[in-house]
Amino acid sequence: MKGHVMTDFVVESLQRPARDEKSDKAEWWTLQVDGASRSSGSGVGLLLQFPNGEQLEQAIRLGFLASNNKAEYEAILFGLDLALALSVSKLRIYSDSQLVVRHIQEEYEVRDERMTRYLTKVRDTLQRLGEWTIEKVRRADNVRSDTLAGITTSFSIKEAILLPIYVQTSLSITETPACNAIEESQKESQEWTRVIKEYLRTCTLPEDSKCLDQYVLVELHEGVCGNHPEGRSLAHWAHSQGYYWTAMKNDAATYVKKCDKCQRHAPIPHVPSETLNPITSP
Repeated sequence: MKGHVMTDFVVESLQRPARDEKSDKAEWWTLQVDGASRSSGSGVGLLLQFPNGEQLEQAIRLGFLASNNKAEYEAILFGLDLALALSVSKLRIYSDSQLVVRHIQEEYEVRDERMTRYLTKVRDTLQRLGEWTIEKVRRADNVRSDTLAGITTSFSIKEAILLPIYVQTSLSITETPACNAIEESQKESQEWTRVIKEYLRTCTLPEDSKCLDQYVLVELHEGVCGNHPEGRSLAHWAHSQGYYWTAMKNDAATYVKKCDKCQRHAPIPHVPSETLNPITSP
């Protein structure tokens, strides 16, 4: 299966525009690999870059259960087989799997028997190259191969398929120009200034201004959070909430005087109504 995939991939690359193969093979090639293992399946993604910048991409679904580490090793082996099929002699390999990279660099010890067999095969394959390096990269720097591996795990694939991806440069619907939308929103947002301009020009208040004043006083004085403040405190509270009108203090004092609960439960002064006469001690 792997040989069949590599053959198709090589044939595809040979159908591309001709290039100087001798100079390409003598220079460094770049291979980015990634493996993915999910509940829906496992797969690998390859991105092989020629010295002249041309790129080959391949997504391969694994037809067997594989852990993340196994998928990472499979990705490297697929990439090495592809490089050897193209007679590459110098290869830089990049993977975001720290464990696999450190295994190959002999910085981590391999303790699993299956991982040992994978590592042995990778090293044997690397010996067939003239020069090679392998580095661990961040996942953010390995996005394309990671995406290719993710595609293979997204849905079940039993045989090779062609998955073209097109680019649509414009929306499928017609949108209102942004400048017109901004002008309309500005008109709506500036509607509240009309009342102020009218007052400054004619010194007349809108017809419903008195109703609004009374509504504000009622809500602040005896609404949900009201505690029946006296007139001066009520006017100050209304002002702190962002309301203002010229007769605010007088209206607040008048409203408090008409409040039935304030009149019933207000503190009763016990000072006599007549003039107090001082009493001198004998």
